[in-house]
Amino acid sequence: MGQHVPQLPVGGSALLEKGRLSPGLAWGLSLALPGAGQLYARRYKAGVLTLLFVVAGWSAAVFAQPLLAEGGQGSMLFGVALRVVVGLWAFASVDAYFTAREINAGWDPNVGPNPRAAAVLNLLTRGFGYFYAGESKRGWTAFVAVGVLNSALRQAPDGMESQLLGWLSELLMAITAVDGYRCARQKQLEKRAGLVALHASVAPSRVPPMMPVLGGVALLGSYLMVGVMDLVAPSYDVMDHAGESVTPGEEHLVWRSTAYGVRANIPMEWTLEDPAPDWALLQATDEELPCDGAIALEPTSAFITLQTAADATVKALNKATPRLVLKQTTTGTLGGMAAVVLHLEEPAGQDVPLRRMTYFIAHRGLTRHVLITNDWSTQGECDAALQAFQQGYALE
Repeated sequence: MGQHVPQLPVGGSALLEKGRLSPGLAWGLSLALPGAGQLYARRYKAGVLTLLFVVAGWSAAVFAQPLLAEGGQGSMLFGVALRVVVGLWAFASVDAYFTAREINAGWDPNVGPNPRAAAVLNLLTRGFGYFYAGESKRGWTAFVAVGVLNSALRQAPDGMESQLLGWLSELLMAITAVDGYRCARQKQLEKRAGLVALHASVAPSRVPPMMPVLGGVALLGSYLMVGVMDLVAPSYDVMDHAGESVTPGEEHLVWRSTAYGVRANIPMEWTLEDPAPDWALLQATDEELPCDGAIALEPTSAFITLQTAADATVKALNKATPRLVLKQTTTGTLGGMAAVVLHLEEPAGQDVPLRRMTYFIAHRGLTRHVLITNDWSTQGECDAALQAFQQGYALE
């Protein structure tokens, strides 16, 4: 009499009646398709929701990718979508593995809050993992703190300030994710305090727990590397002209920039503008013929394709000069790099002849190389000089 009889987890026997699960298979399925491992582990609601949100995040990233070169809201939407996809992918693989282990051990995964779910919710939202774990005070604190940081980020100009604010926001959400896991785990243990597992011991999985954990960390690390790339990307807000030199050649002037490792051939008849405009590394004008050329460098991203950069360039040009018309887009080379070539025209106006503009756009690493030519000639007088300028660009 008086002997305590421990209770079994609610629903535990029903889960075990369906057979033992393979944690390794659950992990592999969620790596291949986020949510599939949770469906295999009989967490149907979690699996379906994970899959739906990953599809939504992926769709948003595809939609935002063409807007990346324009910066602003497009970059922010892409970053949020990428965080959702990578975060849920990491969560799904780890959660499927450990859910299968818990079911094999006789623990009902529905008893108490899931600490992994709390962690990913805090990582992807403004403290919702705390609300899920029943920690509303912490949840409101995180909600306000992340909201203030995000508001400051939206108002910050592009550059180092916005990057640092973005990293601070990411760091805060990572801290809340770890703390959310801790809070939910504590609540889960409290819920299980009066229960016992159906199996005292379970055969270990061939896949050790460290593998899915390290896999999840690697996925999250890949997302963080995107932020690192933004931090280390070169800045061309202020061009460095200190290392420039011009030496005469047999048929043209050889212009070099040791600061940026580029070289260009300038026709003898052209005059370098000194200083060059703020947006350009070099600008030169023919003293006799109506043509000129310029070279510009801009930061880019691994997610911005040449075509995306070209589309953003056309959009910006049309906004600045509505009369410019894109006549053709071709492919070519610029300094040995694959390039997209934009052929534009501005119709003739009063006392102004037809203007033909050509944009060569190429990528090398995190730098976008842009070579621009303008031609107002009517008889093709500038063709040879412009061709020499275009073909003489090189990396050193």
